[in-house]
Amino acid sequence: MLSRLRCICALALALPILNGSCALAFQPSGEAIFFDGLPTIYTPGSAIVFKVGLPAIANLGAYNVDLILTSDAGVAGIDYFFDVAATTPVAQDYVFPFTANYFDAANVDSPSQHRLTLTDFDLDGVDVVSGANEFLVVAVIRSADDFAGSLMLSVDVAGLILDTPSIVPTPVDGFDAIRANTEAGGPALLTAVPEPKALACALTVAGGLALMLVSCRRLY
Repeated sequence: MLSRLRCICALALALPILNGSCALAFQPSGEAIFFDGLPTIYTPGSAIVFKVGLPAIANLGAYNVDLILTSDAGVAGIDYFFDVAATTPVAQDYVFPFTANYFDAANVDSPSQHRLTLTDFDLDGVDVVSGANEFLVVAVIRSADDFAGSLMLSVDVAGLILDTPSIVPTPVDGFDAIRANTEAGGPALLTAVPEPKALACALTVAGGLALMLVSCRRLY
């Protein structure tokens, strides 16, 4: 009985360590601007590719969405940055019928913050419908090969514009709620894949867990 209890306790302590190595895709929440396909871990030096999407909106005539990339290490624009050359409007399900007026730009706000500005307009206005025309761009983030800091990705709601096609700038219906929900969602966190030593440690724990499972089965 005591041996069985020891097995159960050991398993309970080991499982959280293994769970920490699992990655779940960042999920959108509510009526907010969201990131589709954004991972929670990344490989330094490899491209991080994801789509930026809008919630359902009636009569959208113009948008300006600023994405903010920050980190607790390295230098923005050098160690981590938006690849503006590789960032393009989505080939399918774009919010407007055409991309002739689309514009993007990347800027370094500070040593720890990089900005990507996305903007476009349509004089006729469209209804944004989930599953039909909800996406803006396929965005790309890159990092230096030797960079391993955590990355935080968010929308700068202070500069957010979602207007109708009216000559006088007029926010779309529900704009305040979209902005509030987007801000409430907070930044998406991306962590670098484990370094070789950390990976070896995780494999050691996994091997130990497997041995404990075998031992527990024999006790039963």
